[in-house]
Amino acid sequence: MLSPVSVLGQDVARLKELKEIPKKKPFTYGGSLSIGAGSYTTNAATPRGNPYNWFITGSPWMKFYGIQVPFSFTYSETGRSLTHPFRYQFVGVSPYYKWATLHLGYRTLKLGDYTLNGVVFKGAGVELKPGKFRFAAFYGELNPAINPDTLQGDAGVILPSYQRIAYGGKLGIGSSRNYVDFSYFRGKDMPGSLKEVPSFETIRPMDNVSFGPEFKFSFLKHFSLEGNLTLSLLTRNVLNDTLPETEELATVYRFIRVNTSTYGAYAGHIGFSMQYQRWGLGFRVKQVSSDFISLGINPIQDDLREYSMSPNFRMWKGKVSVNGTYGFYTDNLSGKRVSTTVRKIYNTSVNLAYSQRLTASIAYNNFGTTRNNGLIQMNDSIVFSIINQSWQSNVNIGLGPEKKLFFLSLFGMYQQADDQNIFTRAFNNSQIAMAGINGQYEIPSWALNCGAGLSAARFEVANRTNTTYNYQLNLRRSFWKKKLTTGLNSSLTQRFEEQLKQGLVFSSQLNVQALLAKKHRLSLSCRLMRNTTGIVSNAAFNEQRINLLYGLQF
Repeated sequence: MLSPVSVLGQDVARLKELKEIPKKKPFTYGGSLSIGAGSYTTNAATPRGNPYNWFITGSPWMKFYGIQVPFSFTYSETGRSLTHPFRYQFVGVSPYYKWATLHLGYRTLKLGDYTLNGVVFKGAGVELKPGKFRFAAFYGELNPAINPDTLQGDAGVILPSYQRIAYGGKLGIGSSRNYVDFSYFRGKDMPGSLKEVPSFETIRPMDNVSFGPEFKFSFLKHFSLEGNLTLSLLTRNVLNDTLPETEELATVYRFIRVNTSTYGAYAGHIGFSMQYQRWGLGFRVKQVSSDFISLGINPIQDDLREYSMSPNFRMWKGKVSVNGTYGFYTDNLSGKRVSTTVRKIYNTSVNLAYSQRLTASIAYNNFGTTRNNGLIQMNDSIVFSIINQSWQSNVNIGLGPEKKLFFLSLFGMYQQADDQNIFTRAFNNSQIAMAGINGQYEIPSWALNCGAGLSAARFEVANRTNTTYNYQLNLRRSFWKKKLTTGLNSSLTQRFEEQLKQGLVFSSQLNVQALLAKKHRLSLSCRLMRNTTGIVSNAAFNEQRINLLYGLQF
């Protein structure tokens, strides 16, 4: 029960909020605008760019009595020549005011990991987050209708696509530590959106409903339990004859019309973790059933189960930390695949943060994959079993006084692929070793920053050895209280196979940026590249790029 005092306090707060609205400016605006143009020249047989290019991009925003409406746009010489049937030139806005957000146009919205996530829709949506309550809903088009057209497309044929309409919502309560959400998604292809049924057997109008809970509970200060479970009902072809609504199918008919191509699948995960001041441990299990599909997410791998454990330790007042991930993966849970893949993962990293001037890290990764018998019996020559191991390390050291600071960075990496099959190891075994050193010198009083680097890499694959050397030099200095900044970046790369020189690439780029006024800037970049090869003499080429950019903040 709410006390009269608490109700009165809420009313007073709302009255103050309403009184502040007339004091605010009714309309304000701001944002940024960039206009650029460039040129490209080369003597290569196949140019890697257009001779001329230009673009206009901006991120303006408007505010009406505290309600902010952001926009963004990009327009260039390539924007008028997009030939892909799906429209990637998105226009949309998401105005918001405090805990309310409105989505209009081409937008994305996450309802759940396995219901709606990462898919663009054209329509309208809303998100409300007042206090501990959460609500979201949307309606729109996921795919436009594309009729078959044999006169366009890189392959001579553009695959048809049914118009896909979708809607859904999410309702939840809680905070970041404790919450329960329930999401629902419905996506359906419109059979009448195409002039004729496509001849491709794999393109049929589908209907899908996916829903499920997502939760997290934290308890006893150090423990938490989180999970997500989604059930998906999919009809692969709505043109098939509908099944009669029997007593067994009555529950399913509440969500989706059922025919001979309708089936159910699930996906989800659950995790448990404990975290103390100096150590922690987490466990996670994920499973996706065979043929799981939700039209609201990008395709994911199905018919699998994953187990993982993630310990962590902190020592020496937090200056040393150890993290690890150890897991086991297997697919073909249904037994319908030709083969079964098993993976084992071991990852460990140690990090040292002694001070701002001394940090170091080392990491070890072991990733083993084995493919065993499934529906067929595999002989020894095609059984797949390979172990990938890698070591990575780096050390960062800061030397000298603050006014003349020198940073030194050392890094190294070793990676090995070990094929356990004696019939294929000669082709799959490989080793990669890399090491390098970078130095950075800074003099703040001169506004000067210069750096240099050297690295070497050795690749051994299928009894062939390749070596690469790379040299870098960077200079940067500002003038007139940073109103003018200049920079020069150069690199040289040499390639060898065994002892034979294979090629050399030299590139250098000059950057100049000037602040013309408080909100205006002008930048110029000139890049030169020279590519030579020791194999084919006429494959050498030069190329030059010049770009000019004007930027405005308003």
